[in-house]
Amino acid sequence: MAEEVTTPDVTESKADDWKAPATQDELNHIIEGRLARERAKFADYDAVVAKAAEFDKAQEEGKTELQKALDVAAASKTETTTERERANRAEVALVKGLTPTQAKRLVGSTREELEADADELLKDLKADASRGPRAPHQKTSQSDPKDDPMREFAQNLFKSGE
Repeated sequence: MAEEVTTPDVTESKADDWKAPATQDELNHIIEGRLARERAKFADYDAVVAKAAEFDKAQEEGKTELQKALDVAAASKTETTTERERANRAEVALVKGLTPTQAKRLVGSTREELEADADELLKDLKADASRGPRAPHQKTSQSDPKDDPMREFAQNLFKSGE
């Protein structure tokens, strides 16, 4: 049969051996020891940081001229794409007769998408303009007041002089 392995309970023996520090000097000595052990864990931190900086520098120096040129080309491509999109937006806005503020609202990655968005914007703007101003003294309804008895009553109620 299998033998049972027993392990001594280490926590009980440590708990039994522990004594509270009797003086402030004993407590300070315990704390100093603990702090020294923690500081020892991070003693080489400055050396590790220095090595990492050296590694980064070596990596940068180790890049070939081709790698450096590829990095510059990638940055240029990103900038060119951004400027091309801005130019397309401005051209579409100019052709469609939009203001610079309205041109900023155009959305799309291709010229066709920008033109379609500009057409939608112009359609919405014309629809808003066709509604006309909403001043209180202007009639905004196309219906005849006689069709709605409440409307006729309200207009008669507020007529002056009769």
